[in-house]
Amino acid sequence: MPTTTVPRARPAVVALALLVALLLLAAGGVLLRDLAVSQGWLDGRAWVPAVVDAVGDVRRSTGLAVAAAAVAVLGLLLLVAAAGRGRPTHAAVEAHTETWISPRAVAAVALEAADRAPGVLHAAVTGAGRRRVVLEVTGSSSASTRSVVDAAQEAASRAVASVPRVTVVVREAGGAR
Repeated sequence: MPTTTVPRARPAVVALALLVALLLLAAGGVLLRDLAVSQGWLDGRAWVPAVVDAVGDVRRSTGLAVAAAAVAVLGLLLLVAAAGRGRPTHAAVEAHTETWISPRAVAAVALEAADRAPGVLHAAVTGAGRRRVVLEVTGSSSASTRSVVDAAQEAASRAVASVPRVTVVVREAGGAR
């Protein structure tokens, strides 16, 4: 089994972090505009004091404390999620080298094996993931579901260390499932 770092996707929090970064940039832009207005470089009225005046007299309250606590907890959860690792995207190859294979490549190997099974007229991949490969097979009435599944599973197991589950949907050449 390889000892290097497994290829991984970005953590799910990346999209939210990007959104927060854009919001912070927008807030910085508003503050820079207000600075330019207060220095007389731009004409107009500052936006931040206008918003503060519109909010009115905000005082300490239980609701405000609960909202602040909820925002703090959400921030901590986002920090923990950002520190986590992304999901693995590839599977280890059964070899003494440190090589990885994508789910689509595993599906192609299983498809090739299913397509070569006796009685199979056509085979297609309808889904491929790290844990599961779904094949749709059209065959003659003599095509055996078990032989197709065995061929696809055996081909996939030769390619990767952790064998994905191969699901095969078999149709007879007449079109019935």
